[in-house]
Amino acid sequence: MWLYLPSDSSNTLPPAASYNETLDPLPHFCLFFTPLGEKSFVSALVAAMSSPSVASSDLGEDDNSLFAFVDVDTNEANTAQATLMDQDINSNEHARQRRELLDLIIRLQAIGLGTELALPQIACIGSQSVGKSSLIESISGIALPRASGTCTRCPIECRLKRSEQAWEATVYLRFESGKSGYVGKTREIQFGPQMTERMEVQERIRRAQLAILNPTIESSTFLNAEESRSYPSSRSFSQNCVIVALSGNELSDLNFVDLPGLIANVADDRNVGDIELVKGLVTSYINRPSCLILLTISCENDFENQGAGRLAREYDPQGLRTIGVLTKPDRIERGSEQPWISMIKNETETLRLRHGWFSVKQPSARQLEGGMSWSEARELDEKYFQDTAPWSTIEEEWRKRLGCSNLISHLGETLGKVILSRLPHICDEVDRLIALNASQLESIPPPPSLDPLAEVLQLVNSFTRDVTHHVQGDPRSGRPGLVQSLVISAKAFQEDLRKITPVFQPTNRDDDADAPDTPNFLPPGEQWPSRSEKGHTYWLDDIVELAEGARTRELPGEFPFAVTEELVTRTMELWRQPVKEVFGRAERIFVQRLTALVETHFGQHAHGGLRAAVQKIVLEKLDECKSATAQELNFLLDMESFPFTLNSHYYLDYKEKFLKHYATFRNNRSALGRSLKARPPSNREPTRERAVSDDPLEVALENQAGWLRETEPWRLGQAFAC
Repeated sequence: MWLYLPSDSSNTLPPAASYNETLDPLPHFCLFFTPLGEKSFVSALVAAMSSPSVASSDLGEDDNSLFAFVDVDTNEANTAQATLMDQDINSNEHARQRRELLDLIIRLQAIGLGTELALPQIACIGSQSVGKSSLIESISGIALPRASGTCTRCPIECRLKRSEQAWEATVYLRFESGKSGYVGKTREIQFGPQMTERMEVQERIRRAQLAILNPTIESSTFLNAEESRSYPSSRSFSQNCVIVALSGNELSDLNFVDLPGLIANVADDRNVGDIELVKGLVTSYINRPSCLILLTISCENDFENQGAGRLAREYDPQGLRTIGVLTKPDRIERGSEQPWISMIKNETETLRLRHGWFSVKQPSARQLEGGMSWSEARELDEKYFQDTAPWSTIEEEWRKRLGCSNLISHLGETLGKVILSRLPHICDEVDRLIALNASQLESIPPPPSLDPLAEVLQLVNSFTRDVTHHVQGDPRSGRPGLVQSLVISAKAFQEDLRKITPVFQPTNRDDDADAPDTPNFLPPGEQWPSRSEKGHTYWLDDIVELAEGARTRELPGEFPFAVTEELVTRTMELWRQPVKEVFGRAERIFVQRLTALVETHFGQHAHGGLRAAVQKIVLEKLDECKSATAQELNFLLDMESFPFTLNSHYYLDYKEKFLKHYATFRNNRSALGRSLKARPPSNREPTRERAVSDDPLEVALENQAGWLRETEPWRLGQAFAC
């Protein structure tokens, strides 16, 4: 995938033939930039990265694969890339490309997208007193604040830019968390005017760090105070950042972050928490898969005794994104150089890194106090490795691993390639964040209306319309209506009514004879059990007793209507509980749905109290409806307690069928009794004869008045049929 930006305004691509012939020898990603402006540059990048010609193998399939693209062991002599890489890092087109990429990353970081987009960067880590500050000074050319204990108490981001203009420096403060420590909007503010003298930078950084550590105090206070040391730090460390932007013709294009040194011990038990605090701060940078780890190791201590090495190995176990730097090589005891030489050659299996190891020689404390300049320190660094054995006798291919200049060149090239390979992922993530923000913006309610009364009326009308659709079960409501929700409750209500239906048995209570079969004319769901599950079960002697107790002056063969009325009343009294239960279920369902509708229509006005007010009114009205409905249900139940029906056809039809059913059962019982009497006597002991008959129905009838014996027995079944 190639991106060609011509110098004219046509932005046309060259012919395919010349296009391939010109660009084929270059690396996988090669971009030519002209001064089109920031917007054109970013637009061109986004358009290019969205091209289907970009293969997944070019970009990497996982977090670490983007670093696999940057391979220091490539045979530079066999490609045109070698020629490009061997040129002056600060003077060729490749350097200008890297500058454009670094500026893009800086702009994204300035608006607070450094963490969300996992922007590539270099983080310098190391334990205390390993020469990390001296390394940063050698790379940047400025002096950092030096004091007893931990010097760097917040991240210090260095932005180096090669410029043909005179040297200048500007300090910024970037706040990524608020005064109380909460994550807020990223703010990047300038701290003081530009500086043109190097000696001013150290004091400016010290004051800037105090401003970072005291976020509750206005930052300009520390800039203008005659003695800023009179302000004690309110925090030991901070994740907010001091930014030092440097430009000059002797600088290389490079961005990196200097992190506080890892603490092994603290003198004061009150600050023991600083150990984990600093470790957490360092971890928050190096655990990002797009972060290059500049690991600083001192040669005067064993590698195993330096916590920074263990931490880097923990978050980069394969060494794909770690660049090792050995400091203080002059402190190695004579005869003990070989392990360190093996590290430079990347021969130590357990310490092997994809980007390898470098070594630098920094000025001593006495030399710094003596006023050694930056250029003199660079000369000292180069001279040491040229004249001091065994560094001076190391093979030529590894001499590029010695000295600060070689380290800076490698850092710049590696960071540029990582940014370039990371750009497609950044574009995808930006698209995702834009879509997310658009979705969140759509969920924000419109601004307050100039006519609040009309807006409230519109909300109420919309709410009542949805409530109507819901009650009626209109499919336009988008959810099951009240009618659909009550189907299950209605079926349960029907089942409860079936369970309280009375059962009439045409036998005496203590008769051990089998109950008659369920009438075959009853439809499904109305089948009679032998006993009512929750209602009344009546036997023949119960009905006889009830009829005798209610007799007044009826004609022969008739029975009092009070019997029918009593049986109906007893059954209807059992209806009240199922009715109460189904009404309660309907009420709960309706309350839930109304509450959801209130939230849908008025939820965005919760803070103003409108939702709560509507909810209160709705529940009050619902209580009124509940009371009115309960009264109506009680009225209907009271009305149904009287034996009255307008379904004459069904009543007479069922009555006739039940009378036939009981008559058939009686005839079968009588025939069975006569059959038993006709049998010859058995050898068993005779039992006491019944007074009149073996038929319990006839026994009951014998207990009636004499006129009852003359009537048709099935007339008594009329009580059952009712």
